[in-house]
Amino acid sequence: MMFCERSIGSVWLGVATLTLSLVFARQSPAISSDSGEIIDQIICPSSSYSSRKSEASILELRDGRLLLAYTDYYTVSPYDDAPARISAKYSSDLGKTWGARFTLIENTAKMNVMSVSLLRLQSGDIALAYMFKNSAERGPESLRSAPDCRLLFRVSRDEAQTFSDPIEITPTRSFWVHNNDRLMQLRPGRLLAPCQKLDNWPMVRHSLTQVFYSDDNGRTWKGSELVDIRANNDGADEPGIVELKDGRLLMYFRTDLGSIYQCFSSDGGVRWTTPEPTSLAAPVSPSVIKRIPSTGDLMIVWNHTLPHRKGGHTDRFPMTVAISKDEAKTWEVIQDLDADVHYTFGYPSLTFVRDRALVTYWASKDWPFWTSLKFKSVPVSWLYTRHQSE
Repeated sequence: MMFCERSIGSVWLGVATLTLSLVFARQSPAISSDSGEIIDQIICPSSSYSSRKSEASILELRDGRLLLAYTDYYTVSPYDDAPARISAKYSSDLGKTWGARFTLIENTAKMNVMSVSLLRLQSGDIALAYMFKNSAERGPESLRSAPDCRLLFRVSRDEAQTFSDPIEITPTRSFWVHNNDRLMQLRPGRLLAPCQKLDNWPMVRHSLTQVFYSDDNGRTWKGSELVDIRANNDGADEPGIVELKDGRLLMYFRTDLGSIYQCFSSDGGVRWTTPEPTSLAAPVSPSVIKRIPSTGDLMIVWNHTLPHRKGGHTDRFPMTVAISKDEAKTWEVIQDLDADVHYTFGYPSLTFVRDRALVTYWASKDWPFWTSLKFKSVPVSWLYTRHQSE
């Protein structure tokens, strides 16, 4: 049944709060024991003929294997509008080794398909969302064509062996951006896809955020009110959402203002407060926040540094993690996940499997050239103890 927007506020918050309270009451605060092994490896390396492997998402299949999906730029050009497909790999040992690459989604767009999200639905099916890019972002061609980048949604009922025909989430022609690993489902069942809207891209960088939501497992979608960060050059840029224990939603953004910004919704993502800065220093680079299933705390992955304004994304370093025990009011045990000085890092994904945190992110020697996809897996217990940077 579709939610009635005019009554959504108090009813939604009450239902969500009750549902989440029951869920978290059943969780044990104790951290499970594990082997303590850390897995740290480049799993999709760049090459002289394919210089960028980036934005990824991971899902555990019912047979225990991991499914990795990622943006695979298959020519020498590494730019955002270069040819790319959604490729995938399997792992049967929690990420220690990975099988051969195969194509999950062919590139049938004029430019590319990219920025994938995998999500296990409450129904048991697997949802897939990705950008379908038809317009150029550089050169004379970008000035001759109207901005056209869409967000598509598909469902698999056979563990990602096949997918349904795509449904277009975004209703109007614009340049819609949906970061990797952003599709989510709330405890009451609503699906959310936070997007940024660039009507005059690439001539105008300032964007507005709109959150698309579905109450029928993705068959139909509606849009939230628009959100802006006027002081930020790029506007409400590359949003992500996490559900709080009290039923509210926290939406977070990358900015060039020196920190991550955030705002809140109490009605399931339809209306939002005015974005404000957090205490987390960050450059112009996206973060990801998710809840740790075994502890109930929040975890963030991001570039913990002040913007250096050097250009070329040189300030996307290091890749850092932290936890919050008070619903993102404060963050603690801030420590670097990756501080290899030979790389910059960006666009993390975060998945929890068997009390381990699985993180992917691109690692670049000279962004956007020589950009490989990196995988790091740590026990959840590792997040609660300070470690020296390796």
